[in-house]
Amino acid sequence: VYSADSAGMLNLYRVEIATRAVVRLTQANTDDGAASWAPDGARIVFQREDSTGQRDLWEIDADGGNARNLTSTPRFKEQHPRYSTDGRLIIFDANLDEPRPDQSDVRQNYEIYTLDRRSGAIARLTEHDGWDMYPAFSPDGRHIVWRKSIVAQPPNFRNAEIFTRDLQTGQERNLSNHA
Repeated sequence: VYSADSAGMLNLYRVEIATRAVVRLTQANTDDGAASWAPDGARIVFQREDSTGQRDLWEIDADGGNARNLTSTPRFKEQHPRYSTDGRLIIFDANLDEPRPDQSDVRQNYEIYTLDRRSGAIARLTEHDGWDMYPAFSPDGRHIVWRKSIVAQPPNFRNAEIFTRDLQTGQERNLSNHA
């Protein structure tokens, strides 16, 4: 599954590896991207941004049918979704679209969240200054990995590191630890 520009908008396409046949999956007047397959191959989760800048997580069946908005949250801009290994959770990053006391630019603070597909409940996993982005579950589902931007000197310099978090204990570990 990939995104391609179609008449000025990004849409999702699926390519059949054996035949190389291309199937267009989305037809919306939106930008659709960051697609990820469900573990069972039956669904695809992706981010959809409309002309107003509203960005939500959507899910479609593998054939492109049954499109449904999973997050319809005007205050958040969700992106980079990935399924858990059992398909029950979707992990993603998002910024809370409201001013923070310590930051003037609301787009400067992305955090990691999960969405429970059954209940629709959203849970926040990180609480850091800077950007926590591009999350994924470990194959055993016990950890997450993501890119964490660390604000350092001089002002506004960001150092990106790769972190893991044990979902049971909450313990975080810097894997890259490089200036």
